[in-house]
Amino acid sequence: MMLGATALPAQTLDESLQKAATDYRERVSRAADELNRARTRIAAEKVPLLEQMRAAQNRVIASEGEATRFETQREDFTEQRRKLVLELDAVRKTARYVHTLASDGLRATVDGLAPGEIQFIGEEVQALQKQIESPDVHAVTAMNTADFLLARTERALGGFRATGQATIDGTNEVLRGTFAFVGPETFFRPASGGAPGSVRPREGSKFPVSYELKGWQTADA
Repeated sequence: MMLGATALPAQTLDESLQKAATDYRERVSRAADELNRARTRIAAEKVPLLEQMRAAQNRVIASEGEATRFETQREDFTEQRRKLVLELDAVRKTARYVHTLASDGLRATVDGLAPGEIQFIGEEVQALQKQIESPDVHAVTAMNTADFLLARTERALGGFRATGQATIDGTNEVLRGTFAFVGPETFFRPASGGAPGSVRPREGSKFPVSYELKGWQTADA
């Protein structure tokens, strides 16, 4: 006599096992399908990610190249700036030297002017002196001064004439006439026809003094 549950028939057990196996195969198949779909989705999503990664890597490489180029340019600019600073310093030294020469030359020229010559170049000399003594003087003023000194020297070497005024020795008359600058000497002939003379400066006088040259005829003058 059997106690407890009644044993299942053999046919029913086979069916249960077969059903379980079928369910398992179906679950495995569904899992495989889901896995394939996941792999497909991952692959599809991976492509743009890889493209983005490659693009990012390319940008990094390009940025590194750009940074290297900027660093090279910075070094070049630094070297160029160093050279320009040296050149500017040399130019400033040259400009100061030229300015000193121009200032000394102008002063020496004024001190050595022929008697009466200041009447003809006085305004230009004063203008140059004002410019060269200005705190913001630049190389152009020095060059203008050099041009003036050169022109004055060339004119003095060849001798020249100019109209001006002189005080006549003896009478102290101030007459207008013609100055003749010949080397270190200056001569004066009054326009009114008076006696020609040799010109000398007089301290404290606005005009130089003409001393009559005895025996020198007006025609000869």
